[in-house]
Amino acid sequence: MSSGFLSPNFKPSISNYTDTVLSSTKSLFITAFANSLGATIQVNNNLVFSGQPSANIALNPGFNKITIFVLAQDGITTKNYLISVFVPPAPIINYPTSLVFKSGLSIKPVVPNVSNIGPLGYPTPNQKLNLFPILKVNQGGINHIQTDGEGNVYFIDFNTIKKFDGKNLFTIDSIWNPSGNIVDFKVNTNGDVFFTIDDDPDAIKNYLHAIYWTPKGTTITHGAIASIYLLVSPSIKIHSFAYDESSQSLYVLEYGLMNNTAYALVRTKGGTDTNNLNITYLPNQPPINPIPVNGYRFEYNSDIFSDLSGNVYIEKTNKQMVGNIYHQTISYLKIQPNNFNNPSLFSGVHDNNSEIFAIDPTGNVFQGLYQDHYKMYPNGSSWANSPIVISGFSEDSHAVDNAGVIYSQSFNFSDPTNLLFPNYLVKTIPTGGYFIDKPLPRGLSLDPHTGIISGTPIGPNPAKNYTVTAYNALGSTNFTFNLMVNE
Repeated sequence: MSSGFLSPNFKPSISNYTDTVLSSTKSLFITAFANSLGATIQVNNNLVFSGQPSANIALNPGFNKITIFVLAQDGITTKNYLISVFVPPAPIINYPTSLVFKSGLSIKPVVPNVSNIGPLGYPTPNQKLNLFPILKVNQGGINHIQTDGEGNVYFIDFNTIKKFDGKNLFTIDSIWNPSGNIVDFKVNTNGDVFFTIDDDPDAIKNYLHAIYWTPKGTTITHGAIASIYLLVSPSIKIHSFAYDESSQSLYVLEYGLMNNTAYALVRTKGGTDTNNLNITYLPNQPPINPIPVNGYRFEYNSDIFSDLSGNVYIEKTNKQMVGNIYHQTISYLKIQPNNFNNPSLFSGVHDNNSEIFAIDPTGNVFQGLYQDHYKMYPNGSSWANSPIVISGFSEDSHAVDNAGVIYSQSFNFSDPTNLLFPNYLVKTIPTGGYFIDKPLPRGLSLDPHTGIISGTPIGPNPAKNYTVTAYNALGSTNFTFNLMVNE
């Protein structure tokens, strides 16, 4: 079966089978294999060759019956099989196409017209239709996964940044220095790529003093040098960074090499700073002075992300010896753009191996722990007792797109002997709930369980399009509306 999973598994002695596909499936084909060379096969009364796919079979919502007839080599013995393919009803969601509110006035909750929407959640290991490999690479494996605002997935494969658009794989940045390694890279919603690489062994260039970038639509290959987006003093080392969409600024975790100072977070945009860090930037951009986050120290491996509201999230790892074993706890520092020096701290899942996390556009935190993912909401509450279990291996990286889909790495699909590189990209689709592609204006929120928009808008907000994606266990749908807030 080209879609879904045959149940039960095929045996010649069993005549009747079922198959359930996603609600978006419009057709499928069947590849049947004869037990003897002289046997003939018909699928829906059309002759097919053993081992060759049939013609596409159109599917309608509900049950679709497919017949398979086999005539043995003796020309007498026959066998009939019946497959009932179920196409579930697609989820439906509708909002008013245009919403206009007034700042400071509580809105009447906007209740969408919906049907066939499942309860908020992600698949269990038995829900195979909702998690599946979408790409295999044969080189160095899939690492440091990122997404943009257009549904593209980016990752590092053997020191090369690649982009997958769902059908085709593109090389974006192929590092010109074979001795260097990509340390961190981020992609903004537009598809611009930013990255750092480590020092070369001859110390001719200290690449960790720079953030390079490749604008959308361009590529860099061996022998070419990417444009420098940000350059810092030799006394400062860039470890990790985030690109803030709301202010088009960089948030950078820096380490003072000369005086061995702790990592500090700085916010930079352009010009030359006044704190003697000798930062240079793209031309014609106004300066924003670097601001340290007071009172917090960060590990060398702390990672940093931002959401579309300008909030910054930093992984904070704490280790302690218990007997002869290191125990590790993970917490997350959330820094709001209007309250930079008063961050909030909330705890993640505590485990020795829970070192990766990702942020979706609305500020949900997804923490990875091998095959389990834990989702924490922006207020710090979590699904800690109900992890998102996926059939992948995500020790290094995962990412979440603006429709709630999780992308992770895996060793396990089709090639269980390959434990050297995680060379499969795995897609995990929600089984229910509502996901919005960008934050609503301040003061408004969308309930992920019901899709209802409510709250009191704070301040004006220009008209923007917002897309809500809703799921059930076997499909999805989306609706785009325009919303603005007047004074």
